[in-house]
Amino acid sequence: MLSFGLLTNPSNEIVREISRIYDLNFDYAELRIEGPEGNPQIIDKKRNEIARLLQKFKQRPIGHTAYWIDLCSDYDYVRHAWILEAMREIRTARIVGVDLINFHANLNGINTKCFRLLKKKEARSNQLASSSLILSTTP
Repeated sequence: MLSFGLLTNPSNEIVREISRIYDLNFDYAELRIEGPEGNPQIIDKKRNEIARLLQKFKQRPIGHTAYWIDLCSDYDYVRHAWILEAMREIRTARIVGVDLINFHANLNGINTKCFRLLKKKEARSNQLASSSLILSTTP
């Protein structure tokens, strides 16, 4: 069966945004976990109201992370900071009832010839290692 959902706009207040999606008769809301209004701290503060609204939909919500999260970075310090952020966003999603969350395969600089020749394999390896670490350490 075909279903339709709508992604929240992180520039709009999150509770009103979810309510608007429900009022427009979408089957589910896709919760964008990025600032300013989808910042994990804001979602956490409004978690009870958000969870209550998301339960009203016909289908379970989906979490949507920012496209710039770089789990492929060849800078270990940067990549590990993004891993910690990804884990925080998973925990945030779970507290409001989101069981499915996406992460973009962001390979910064992939369109440059140098990157394609020298770094593509390392970036994919970093992405796999990042994803494995996130999955193994996030309850």
